[in-house]
Amino acid sequence: MRFLVLSMIITSAALGQGTDFSKVQIRVRHVGGSVHMLEGSGGNIAASVGEDGVALVDDQFAPLVPKIEAALRGLSSKPADVMVIPGHGPVTGVAELRKYRGMLEEVAAVVRKNFAAGKTLEQLRKENLLAPWESWGKGFVKADDFLAVMVEDLAKK
Repeated sequence: MRFLVLSMIITSAALGQGTDFSKVQIRVRHVGGSVHMLEGSGGNIAASVGEDGVALVDDQFAPLVPKIEAALRGLSSKPADVMVIPGHGPVTGVAELRKYRGMLEEVAAVVRKNFAAGKTLEQLRKENLLAPWESWGKGFVKADDFLAVMVEDLAKK
């Protein structure tokens, strides 16, 4: 089964941390023709199922991927193969996506640790906390803005 992911919320490694994903159920609803809707947490996923594979729009939160894959297996029995077409950036595959997710998890852990130690956003910025990941920062979201979103999300917890 070829998964074609058209739009992804990659920052889900940092966001949605207050949700108990083990309790989330993914429900599949047939919309019409080859289009299905997967309902879960944080929004819905559109899935278009065809002979050449499955095209997805949105992937919700990273911890839900196994449940989403299980729901998709009920729609198509083709072997899994993924091509990621993000809203910004180059077309990529699973290996690159895993590296990117690993980087996000590392960043989230470092920010979480420093925030828990009582450091403010301004202190984290002055320390250039995200310097080890500068090579990843060629996208449309600036490091300071990304750091601010993560700290804001952690402050809500």
